[in-house]
Amino acid sequence: MSRSLVFFCCLFLTSCAPPRATSTKPAPEPTPPAARVNAAEVSPVALFEAYADDVDAGDKRYKGRLLKVQGTIKSGDTFGGKPCILLYLPLYQNKPVIRCVFEPADQAEVDRLKSGSIVRVRGVCVGVKGDDGKGDHVTLEQCDYIGTGSN
Repeated sequence: MSRSLVFFCCLFLTSCAPPRATSTKPAPEPTPPAARVNAAEVSPVALFEAYADDVDAGDKRYKGRLLKVQGTIKSGDTFGGKPCILLYLPLYQNKPVIRCVFEPADQAEVDRLKSGSIVRVRGVCVGVKGDDGKGDHVTLEQCDYIGTGSN
């Protein structure tokens, strides 16, 4: 009988113990996806030349990567039904060489950007694409306007 009594006493005492304290710290704020934060900075000249020299080598180096570029706006347009801006390089006779495609929800922001302005843009490189399917511009998609640049 004494073993039973000891067992029930232990059971009773553990059930009467105060509840354990739980953490009252608030849950940490979610951080932005690393892919949107850790963009590689590349000049439009370096990006263009990587593709001008060898499209396959350009794809190996940049395609699918999140990049930040700074360049001068030649014009605004649409590509695939989405707003975009074309950046040009004076070294290449002002030919538009980088196309930055934004989401439709960003139309108003893209409309505020002016030709001749220097801008910083972040987007995912999808390689060389053209309006006619032959591919004439290095294209960044899912772009974000991240500010103005300086000379």
